[in-house]
Amino acid sequence: MKYAIKNAIVLDGTREMVPQDDVIVLVNEDRIEAIVPSSYDTKGYEDLNLQGQYLMPGLINLDVHLPFSGKVSKRQMNPITKTKMATALPLTRKMTMKKCIEAAKTQLMSGVTTIRTTGGIEDFDTKIRDFVSDHTVVGPRIIAANKAISVPGAPLAGSLAYEVNSDEEVAMYVHKLAEEGVDYIKIVITGDMHEPDDEPGVLKMPASYVRTAVINAHELGLKVTAHVQGQIGLSVALDNKVDVIEHGSVLSKGMADTFKTNPSVAVCTISPTIPYAYLDESQTFASADAHHAGKVILRGMSEGAKACIAHRIPVGLGTVSGSPFVTHYDMWRELVYFTHYCHVDNNFALHTATCVNAKILGKEFSIGTIESGKCADLIVTKNNPLDDLSALRDLSYVITKGQIIETPRSNVILTLIRS
Repeated sequence: MKYAIKNAIVLDGTREMVPQDDVIVLVNEDRIEAIVPSSYDTKGYEDLNLQGQYLMPGLINLDVHLPFSGKVSKRQMNPITKTKMATALPLTRKMTMKKCIEAAKTQLMSGVTTIRTTGGIEDFDTKIRDFVSDHTVVGPRIIAANKAISVPGAPLAGSLAYEVNSDEEVAMYVHKLAEEGVDYIKIVITGDMHEPDDEPGVLKMPASYVRTAVINAHELGLKVTAHVQGQIGLSVALDNKVDVIEHGSVLSKGMADTFKTNPSVAVCTISPTIPYAYLDESQTFASADAHHAGKVILRGMSEGAKACIAHRIPVGLGTVSGSPFVTHYDMWRELVYFTHYCHVDNNFALHTATCVNAKILGKEFSIGTIESGKCADLIVTKNNPLDDLSALRDLSYVITKGQIIETPRSNVILTLIRS
């Protein structure tokens, strides 16, 4: 299918993007064929007239857990029990797979055209990635990690992560995941705000395990992404050349240089901390310790991200979709939080959620900006997100690999009803 996107105000995703209202974007199948002047003769192309709406690259979410919805109740089921139930029978496995597919579709319909999964059930993530790739299901582009690697007492252990007790087991699971065709290896280095420790972000994974995971992954041509909160965990991750630091902390002396030398990048994930930093315990059903931890982690993460930006270290964005209170349709909020807590402007936030995130994934030559030859992963808003990022809530179109989806908001509602 060949079509010409006309009468659009184009935001191309670059750092210095400015609205362009004098161009036409030509799409041929799944690619942006060319960007031409508005006077160009588009004979042979179907017209998609946006009537003055805003066209930009699709958002990219770097931290997604497909099996969980973000819904919170007073009596939360243990995640290990929940995961075991989800895979216990052929019927429950089928239902769980369907739920994960619907979660991925919800991400897409809310404007996220690429997701990176960071801990899931068995090999469901790579299977869904392949279903989307061969057009069996509708969904975003997926960079898949499948199950993470964790240790006893650490986040995700026994649910969305393998629980390891030796360097040999770490190496075994890295190779197992590689055989499943993952795009990344995810490890869990520290605790988080849901752990009972007195201080958030306590070191959980021994440094030797981290080193083993990185060495084995790199030998297999895979990068390592790690759950890290607190300075000690951040130091262990950087010293052992972890590629992507999720969450992060305040940078101590010399850390910025280590980031650059490795090189490592950071992914800021403010969304999960907000409920615990600001809501009442009666609303979150969480302990006072969890609320204290939420505030500490929010402060450390935002200060760390600001320091990275100041030192020109790439900082990406993710939501940790599926964690408590974080749904699969809230990526726009992460951009708003990023501007508020990390003191960046709307341009920088949108640039980060598109172009920078694409570079972190190593996909900068195919997605992340509106350029000739890149994939036609695009979204359309009625209002200008550079003026107000909440404009990203109200999408007129989502275009994924050239496929046009009109009024995606209604698709989100129907998907949630089915779920």
